Amino acid sequence: MTIPPPEFEVSPFVALDPSLNGINVPNDYVIEFYNSIVDTSLADTIGSRPRDIKPARPISFKIKNITADKYIDVTYDITGTVTTTHSIGLEKLLMRVLGERGG
Repeated sequence: MTIPPPEFEVSPFVALDPSLNGINVPNDYVIEFYNSIVDTSLADTIGSRPRDIKPARPISFKIKNITADKYIDVTYDITGTVTTTHSIGLEKLLMRVLGERGG
């Protein structure tokens, strides 16, 4: 029996305050999955309530920006009870890229 791949969706982060939105950067990424823990995600705060604080988590994947030939830091969150949603955030990359360019 063949198990179908999971469904996924890629969407940009859009803040309520437009000044907090990132910029579109044309890069290619690859997600590398492993059978064991290989890294730790970054902690992230997306609001002021306790449930908006996303802790750092051990992760069994890495994401590589193949355009820049660099592994990137990610945020990671798991939600749901009946179905599970895995959310991977790349927004930290934009802040680092802008800093490297002096912006």
